[in-house]
Amino acid sequence: MPPDAPKGAVAGRGCLVVGDTALARRVCWSATLEGHAAHRLTAPKDADLRRTLAARPDAVAIVTAGDVSALQYALALRHLDASVPLVVSISDRTIARHLQDLLDHCTVFSPADLIAPSLVS
Repeated sequence: MPPDAPKGAVAGRGCLVVGDTALARRVCWSATLEGHAAHRLTAPKDADLRRTLAARPDAVAIVTAGDVSALQYALALRHLDASVPLVVSISDRTIARHLQDLLDHCTVFSPADLIAPSLVS
């Protein structure tokens, strides 16, 4: 990890989770249970993202309460690091499809897609 990386930054097999939702907390918890380092930023500014990306996380999950903030974070992160894989939560399927087409190394999911299987079973 670079010497200027922030305290708690992730490197090697680690992930960064952006968001202050129950699902964001759950993603961190699940990653930790699987033995991965996880660091969560609740409402980061560009400088926070830049410092955390200096630690070269393996992936970034963007799990915010709204599609607009998720889109803003996805675009900012892609601008700061063109190669880090992004996993983005977007509810609007049209926006999700456009985002996935626009950004390389980006997987987009809808929270409804995660919840639906548990409701059916």
